[in-house]
Amino acid sequence: MRVKRAGVTEAVSTGHDTCADSAQFFSNRRAVKTGEPDYGRLISCIMIRA
Repeated sequence: MRVKRAGVTEAVSTGHDTCADSAQFFSNRRAVKTGEPDYGRLISCIMIRA
């Protein structure tokens, strides 16, 4: 796995459900499931402590 080879030893999930929490998050999965028009984009954040 490239991530392990790069030295990443830990991954943490925030526990947020972006699909269920429409007040706080855009969710492409939710938009597709509910037939919403195409808008918004997904972004992931990766933090590496040096």
